[in-house]
Amino acid sequence: MDRLKGKVAIVTGSTSGIGIGIARLFAAEGAKVVVCGRRAEKGQAVVDRIVAEGGEATYHFMDITQTESIEKLFADTAQQYGKIDVLWFDFSYANRNGEGDHAWMKGKGKDDWEAEKLIALARSLQPGIIIDNRTEIDQD
Repeated sequence: MDRLKGKVAIVTGSTSGIGIGIARLFAAEGAKVVVCGRRAEKGQAVVDRIVAEGGEATYHFMDITQTESIEKLFADTAQQYGKIDVLWFDFSYANRNGEGDHAWMKGKGKDDWEAEKLIALARSLQPGIIIDNRTEIDQD
């Protein structure tokens, strides 16, 4: 525990599915977590759960397909916490078709997310940030 004490992690898609688990794991290791997505009520529920478990988290509305939304997320997070240490993208599965009960899981790839642009923006705003490879572009 506390291996990430003092670190700040932004977790996209952390209002549902595996993103919730990722956010909770970062918090359990001591990171301050920014839960972000387009569902405020679900995001606040994740924040409340992390806080109840002894962690620190905030919710931030974000639409990853909008550059302005990403810029605002980084500006607000940096203003609140200073340095941002980790950016964990939820996932990209360009070849997933999402059928039946899982139609919502139709995958988006790096081109849909404009991942190269997002990563360049993140690195320009926070040069030392660690970024996962779930955008279909190898990172840290």
